[in-house]
Amino acid sequence: VIETYFAIAHSWLPILDKNQLYLDISYLLGCPGYQNDVVALLLLCIYIFIQQPCQHPNHPVRSALYRTARRLFFLLQTSAHGSNIALLQSGLLLAAYELGHGMSKDAYGTLGVCTSLAQQLSLGVSKPDNCDQDSGPRPDITELDLCWSGIILLDRYVPPLSSKLKAYGY
Repeated sequence: VIETYFAIAHSWLPILDKNQLYLDISYLLGCPGYQNDVVALLLLCIYIFIQQPCQHPNHPVRSALYRTARRLFFLLQTSAHGSNIALLQSGLLLAAYELGHGMSKDAYGTLGVCTSLAQQLSLGVSKPDNCDQDSGPRPDITELDLCWSGIILLDRYVPPLSSKLKAYGY
């Protein structure tokens, strides 16, 4: 799944660090208490993102797997895991999936949450001259920068809600 993502999508949505992802997966498999839910959600979002759309007319793009991932994303962002770079990456992958499958209203909401998560993470990034390493894990600044780039890229394709309201005469 990871290799497929990096072969297919990483060149135009480079929000993941391959080495960090493999490290997180090794902890996921080896250490039962290590952010299992967020890393598992990230893997699920990668899997959903790389799947080819089904061409069968009776199969909706809002599959049970997508709906589950979306619910988990929104549930985790309200929990203690709300300031986690992997959660932000999961949201960006969900937003890209939603855009690619014509769910612009859903993508608008997901991207809004991603922007909020990125702002929270930006506040938690220590200054370069701060050497205090005991204040807990912090996201790597380059990963956060990549996520901000992903937000900007995806935001260009999400139509603003106001244009939708104007189209309906509001």
